[in-house]
Amino acid sequence: MSGEVGAEVEGVGEPGSPEAARALGRQLRRLRENAQLTQDLMVKLHGGSKTSISRYENGDRIPRTDYVKALLEETEQRGRSLTDDALAAVWALYERALGPVGGRNSERAALYAQEKQLRLVQAQEAQVAGELARLAADREALETQAGADAALRELDAGLARIERHREHLARKRRRIVATIDAMPDPGEDGRSRTLVPLPRPPETGSDQPASLSVAPGVPPLATSDDAHGRAVDRGGGDHLGRGRPSAWPR
Repeated sequence: MSGEVGAEVEGVGEPGSPEAARALGRQLRRLRENAQLTQDLMVKLHGGSKTSISRYENGDRIPRTDYVKALLEETEQRGRSLTDDALAAVWALYERALGPVGGRNSERAALYAQEKQLRLVQAQEAQVAGELARLAADREALETQAGADAALRELDAGLARIERHREHLARKRRRIVATIDAMPDPGEDGRSRTLVPLPRPPETGSDQPASLSVAPGVPPLATSDDAHGRAVDRGGGDHLGRGRPSAWPR
């Protein structure tokens, strides 16, 4: 890919600095151009405005994660997918541009920190679900064998232990989701604004983690959405849509 997408991380200024924001903007422009997307087409596909995109790419504003995810999704769909290292670099630049909680982008940085915690728990839930499925299959095979009582008891103890861990992760996920829902929504101008959440879907099976594929430290490219025709997952899926009326600012 041209432009060395994902190459810049170090030497771009202090966390939360205008220099870091401009470095992020350059990467966002490279992503868009490498995907052969004009600003007009990005707006047509995902809403928002050319003014917002220009401000993101000039480093005047930090976009929400929804915009970055949409851009990465388009990159993937158009056959310009990034390596894991390049993806990690893009998100590292995003974090650097945001800066710390308490800095100039404090509210958005606090939201992003909670979203990262949520993704970590989701990845752990996916691993636990896979382990439970494996042990359940082992148990089914043992049930057909004579003299396997001791092995079955040991396996059942393992299943119970992992099930307790699954329940712990589900509770932790719900707490993080509740924290995210209670946080002010950083507006396009950096000020908080209160938006009315979309109705929540029924909680049927909400504790059962979804099947995920999450690279360490890299947000999923496209797992949930909002009013642009995609479903917000409040169970084991990604919560970045936050039940908000729009994916990214108009």
